[in-house]
Amino acid sequence: MGATEIKKGDPVNGATYEAMVAVADLFGYNDAIPSLYLIPTANDEVEGYLTESVVTDGRGKIFISQAMIAGFGNDIPALEGWFGDEMSYLAKDKEGEGKRPCETYALTKRDAYEEEDADADAAGHLHRGPVIAFLSRLLELVVAGKVDSPDTPMGITGRLQAVQSLSDKTQ
Repeated sequence: MGATEIKKGDPVNGATYEAMVAVADLFGYNDAIPSLYLIPTANDEVEGYLTESVVTDGRGKIFISQAMIAGFGNDIPALEGWFGDEMSYLAKDKEGEGKRPCETYALTKRDAYEEEDADADAAGHLHRGPVIAFLSRLLELVVAGKVDSPDTPMGITGRLQAVQSLSDKTQ
């Protein structure tokens, strides 16, 4: 797969890394944020939170492709929304709610209900804005063929509408 760990001071990070750290803090990871890995190409089989990887080091492992980071560009709220979504899966595993076995370098496909639950959880920890920005950006990237997603444009639109219907977190 060729994944490299993203650490503070790496050229990929700057505002991207700081945004991920801030989101991890909102999920209670102020001491040890998840292990973040950059993969060279978009691959929906390995992009996102590695299921139950939190049991290996207490931190969990989240993968993001260079294509996805490029797709976010300077849209830090969209990156925060994506990372919040992945942190939701990690937090559930940390709480012992994970139900799927850990797979080496592969994500188990998520169903629409899991995705909507993660969207709502991320919106609850952040607020709707970043999650809406993420889903809007994801929809643009998928329609333009710039990233692969197991979700269809119609599915992403449904998730976006579900998040828009949530009441926002008190600021």
